[in-house]
Amino acid sequence: NIGHQYYDNVKVYGVDIDDTPLAAAKSNIISIPCINLYIDGVEKTRSVGFKTEEEVLDILRKHEVI
Repeated sequence: NIGHQYYDNVKVYGVDIDDTPLAAAKSNIISIPCINLYIDGVEKTRSVGFKTEEEVLDILRKHEVI
């Protein structure tokens, strides 16, 4: 699990858009699955659609998070 493996650098949160539609609206989540990467509170990238663990790690590497 990426959240456990990189816990010093990455915080992983899940949002159930059916249970918390306001949270989804606040983040402009209109399609799922959706990965939003925030650095210092600023959204740096968004990726929609299923991603393998390696693809998620590539996103984090690209933004020098890990």
